[in-house]
Amino acid sequence: MSILTRQNMGMFSNYKIAVEKLKKETQEFKEKESLSNAATIDALDSLPAPFNSFGKILWDGIDGTETEKNDATIKSLEKIVQQGELKYDAVENKLEKLTKTIDTLYDNQIQSSIIDKQALGNEVYVNTLETSMKQQFDIWSSLYVQKGSMIDPTHIAKLDIQIKEILRKIRIDLEKLDRFLTKKGIDSKKRYPAFYELLDES
Repeated sequence: MSILTRQNMGMFSNYKIAVEKLKKETQEFKEKESLSNAATIDALDSLPAPFNSFGKILWDGIDGTETEKNDATIKSLEKIVQQGELKYDAVENKLEKLTKTIDTLYDNQIQSSIIDKQALGNEVYVNTLETSMKQQFDIWSSLYVQKGSMIDPTHIAKLDIQIKEILRKIRIDLEKLDRFLTKKGIDSKKRYPAFYELLDES
């Protein structure tokens, strides 16, 4: 067994342990009638990256009470465990790439007062489109995991329609950014590589 394979098995094992811990902690909150937004977010932080950020995105995207949101989030995270290590690796790989792009978007916005005034020329336009892509990505992330936990073909088909619509909106924002940045001599594929990869794979 290679070192890389052993490392992957270790990460999957850590993920399973973290999900069980999350389930136990939130159950204790329920029993004490102290389950809340803050309590759940703190518990989700115990998940290994990038699933800690993803768990919070998923939790935010689910409608309902704290208990309903908590139960749906844990169910989705547990589904990854049930589907095994290969599924875990596939989800982790995609999430890591997309999380890096989201972090880059935030960094770009922090530096926009310098970058956009000197090179882009329109800070508001770029930030608006980047924020829109980030919001659509958050929705896509939630739907992506929900789909993985579903069995009913009818529900899966409905989610597929929603996912396609989200990807369509991301593509439109990305095309607008590409046209604008190209005029400024900036390669959008280097600025948003994971978004291009997401659209290519879909």
